[in-house]
Amino acid sequence: MSEAVAVSTRALGKRYGSTWALHDCTLEIPTGTVTGLVGPNGAGKTTLLHLVIGLSKPTEGAVEVLGVSPRDDAGALLPRLGFVAQDHPLYRSLTIGETFTFGRKLNPHWDERLALERIERLGLSPGKKVGTLSGGQQAQVALTLALAKRPELLILDEPVASLDPLARREFLNVVMEAVAETGMTVILSSHIVSELERVCDYLVTLAASQTQLAGPISEIIASHRLLTGPRTDATSVARVHDVIRESHTERQTTLLVRANGHVYDSCWELHEVDLEEIVLAYLGYTPTNGSSTRSTLEAVLLETGRPLLIPAAAVPRPEVADRVAIAWKGTPEAARAVAGAMPLLAHASQVTILSVQEEDGQRDEPSRLVRFLGWHGITAAIERLTVGPDGGAATLLAAAEAESGLLVMGGYGHTRLREWVFGGFTQRALDHAEVPVLMAH
Repeated sequence: MSEAVAVSTRALGKRYGSTWALHDCTLEIPTGTVTGLVGPNGAGKTTLLHLVIGLSKPTEGAVEVLGVSPRDDAGALLPRLGFVAQDHPLYRSLTIGETFTFGRKLNPHWDERLALERIERLGLSPGKKVGTLSGGQQAQVALTLALAKRPELLILDEPVASLDPLARREFLNVVMEAVAETGMTVILSSHIVSELERVCDYLVTLAASQTQLAGPISEIIASHRLLTGPRTDATSVARVHDVIRESHTERQTTLLVRANGHVYDSCWELHEVDLEEIVLAYLGYTPTNGSSTRSTLEAVLLETGRPLLIPAAAVPRPEVADRVAIAWKGTPEAARAVAGAMPLLAHASQVTILSVQEEDGQRDEPSRLVRFLGWHGITAAIERLTVGPDGGAATLLAAAEAESGLLVMGGYGHTRLREWVFGGFTQRALDHAEVPVLMAH
């Protein structure tokens, strides 16, 4: 493997029983990059990372990390790697100082000064027990352990999934400071595409247990275009360009393509697309035929990956699709829920976007969603409402019940499946909802 490549896989696969968690994965991650690893739950992200650090043995194929095999040369490789898992596993009964002593005795290149300076900057005492720290503070301690190893390659497996927006930003700022200081290679797995776009310069997308897209983010954005034009078959475009997704209404065809050169056909109107919209296409948006007249949830259940209708006993009438509310968080789960609801949205007369304001005052800007709906020929009247954090599930459900006959939203990760995208969303709240909820996770 070239020194310019930090991680290289060739037809890599991992099978558990009869199920392939990762299959035929071939990719190269350049040295010195900050690589975002994105994919839906079950796509194989964690499996890939565990193969990279040697926690799992491949069923097929090969992987090399910093020029060596993670399994055959673990003794030489592990001191050069830093790893932070999603749940930040730490010994809760130890103090921060005792945790650092543990790290110092196990890692030959341990930088004690770096560890203590970072904790001081965070305002934490070395004598404080890990079990008394908040989730964000525990994440920072776990990151400090990894950075104090002075690794050449830092691997982060969804480390910010459970953190609030401010803690996420602080965590990623520390990572970027370390990259600027040391030039280390970073692989960051995350569901939050906006965060990846802010800190990463390289992207790997996994879906259906395989690599779907890999390359510098700037080149990915430059090579993808959205084409809109009169309703037509996509065959002529597909002869020249890679058609990633297509959708049709009665009068319009919309194609997201990876262009092999310039699109010269004057019948198409070209639009630039941002990274979130590109990732959504690769994460499994299944378009529907605009001629379909189905406007019930049957259409969604047939056309999307793993939707949930809550409460499960609710069977909405066809006219429920006339007024739809979308709880927008800007996450892949929320995007997949919207994509899956396209058969309903195509027949809606009103769409209300509920943008949730976080406790720090930030909210997810729905402009991309509005553009996405427009590009796919959704002609419904669109209204935007901002829902404050106070009241949690009750506030959001009340807004949805007042404005719509169906609420579309995204779930929050397979490891926290019973905790929904907004912290106040519990199963009890959803069971008592007076409006059906379509959720994708």
